[in-house]
Parts: sequence; C-alpha cells; structure tokens
Amino acid sequence: MRGLASYPREVKIFLVASLISSAGGALMWPLITMFVFKVLGRTVTDAGLAVMIMSVGGIFGQLLGGSLYHRLGVKRLIVGGVGLNAVFLLLLPYGSGQWHLFLLLMGLVGFFNSMALPAIQAFIGFRFTERRAELFNVIYVANNIGVALGTAVSGFLAQISYNLSFILNGLISALFAGFFWVYLNRVQKTQGSSTWKKERECR
Repeated sequence: MRGLASYPREVKIFLVASLISSAGGALMWPLITMFVFKVLGRTVTDAGLAVMIMSVGGIFGQLLGGSLYHRLGVKRLIVGGVGLNAVFLLLLPYGSGQWHLFLLLMGLVGFFNSMALPAIQAFIGFRFTERRAELFNVIYVANNIGVALGTAVSGFLAQISYNLSFILNGLISALFAGFFWVYLNRVQKTQGSSTWKKERECR
C-alpha cells in the first residue's frame, strides 16, 4: 500500500471524511450506553436497545445512501447526510427527557451518520478506477482507525459532560457539512459541468 503522499488531494480529503464519520459513530456507542445508564437512570438493557436502534438506523442509512447515489449525487448525499446528522445530534440533549423521542433521535443519528459513507466510496471508485481496489482498502483502514479513536475518547468526554459531547459532535458535523458544500462546489467548477453530469457525482 502506498504512502498517503502519493494519493490525490481529493482522496486525502475523503479519507479524512471517512475517518471522522466512523469516529463520530463509534464515539456514540459507549457514550450513549453510559448516558442512558448513569444519567437517565435506566437499565443496561435499555442502553443496549438505544445502541441497537442507532446501529439499525446506520444499516438502513448505508442501504439508502447507496441506492440514491446516482439519483442525488455525492454532494447532496454527503452534505445532506452530515448536515442532518448534526441537527439530530444537537437535538439529542433536549430529547433525553422522553424515552421514546430519545430512541427516535438515536435512530435518526445512526441513519444520517451512515448515509454519506457509500457516497464517499462510490465517488472515489468512479474518479480513480485504476486504483479503486487500493483506495477501498485505505478507506477501510481509515474507518477502523476512526472506530478506535471514537471509542477511545468517549470515556474522557463522558467525564466532562454528556450533553456537551453531543453538542460538540453536532457542531463538528455541521462545520464538516459546510466544508464539503464549499469544497464540492469548487471541484464541480474546476472539473467542468459536463464531467459531473456524466458521472452524476454532484448536483
């Protein structure tokens, strides 16, 4: 596997996107477990239910994200998925008072956090077909690094504030969505509208 310096700038940016997305999802697993058990005062079974709903939401998010790639394009999927994930993360502290609302928000967080992942992989696969297999492996490694980082820092964040952790995660997601909106617009103008319309990668 080649060093990161040999990859195009677009690949590096989307690798960071993949890493942050997976870290944000993995961060929520232990954080939500501790939050439900210690703060909400519910059982460990309830905590497992909340994590399961978030995971099931992530499964459906990836399925829908993959099926909508050629209809919506990479820009709408990534910016929309990350942006809506930010919205529901910011709402999470306010929904903790009602258990069923909290579970709904957990499912939506998992859904929109995962919806952008197929778009990132498809975008790289279409634009760099000659290195597709290698880049998919690198994305897989980045995802695993993100999972490790997310679970590692969750305990430290829990000691500070659960609600603040949710809000900071939401704000980072919002900033990330704004960055990709600007970046993909620039890429679209640089590459030319005909290329983007042909590949249906951005709209």
